[in-house]
Amino acid sequence: MDYKEPIKGHIFKFEMIRRGDLVGFPYQRPFSSALSKKLINSVSAGFITPVIVVEGPNGYEVIDGQHRLAAIDKVQYGEDVLIPTIIVPEEFRNYPLFLNIEKSDNIKDKCQKLHRLYVDKAQTDETESDIMPAANYESYLFTMAFAHIESGLQSPSLVEPPIKKIDKSYLTRQKENGLFEPMPVSEAIEIRRSRGVMARQLEDAVQTIAEENGISDFNLKRAIVSKSSQALWGMRRKIDDPFEDAISSLIDQINEMDWSWMEGR
Repeated sequence: MDYKEPIKGHIFKFEMIRRGDLVGFPYQRPFSSALSKKLINSVSAGFITPVIVVEGPNGYEVIDGQHRLAAIDKVQYGEDVLIPTIIVPEEFRNYPLFLNIEKSDNIKDKCQKLHRLYVDKAQTDETESDIMPAANYESYLFTMAFAHIESGLQSPSLVEPPIKKIDKSYLTRQKENGLFEPMPVSEAIEIRRSRGVMARQLEDAVQTIAEENGISDFNLKRAIVSKSSQALWGMRRKIDDPFEDAISSLIDQINEMDWSWMEGR
């Protein structure tokens, strides 16, 4: 059955699809057995919210509903049952972060999904502009993804506020006529990796200050970042300095300020 969703006018399909025809989606968040177990009660009672899929080369790829399917598998073990399914257009395949109704993604979940998506897209001709919907048009999340997954950033939420203000647009390159165009992901990936390294360096600067002053409270560590940012840029919501310059200045500011008043807290 086809129907037109009322907000954007997309044409969706509702079908009952065999469980065996539903396959995994590469950009799902890590599987949680605990969440799957919680859903067993509702599934056992006959309450199954439709899963959301896009058509892929190996079947219908589940972009929302992996935990519901796992619960169904537990209840209907070994049976190729019919599953209520909403089939959405192919363009929704680039929205891996924002089609989940079971649990909102935290920043680490987002980093996991976006990093895999970004690396995959680096093998194509797509640009950063093309995959911006995957990050809900927040380009800084691409940098956070590489910082967390490749550079070992331990606490993304610690450095997220200033990076969000600094890294606010998809990457571009200048054409021969002087105009700018979105940069292909295949080129942009090295810049994102470099920015990820700098995000980790920012975290390291905060952790060094914390260790030197015996600071263990995470909120105080965040205060080190916020107070240093305010000292540099005041209360500005956007920072126009080049990313590399801005992060270097912030690290210098952190190292120059007196944090002894936080000692032992």
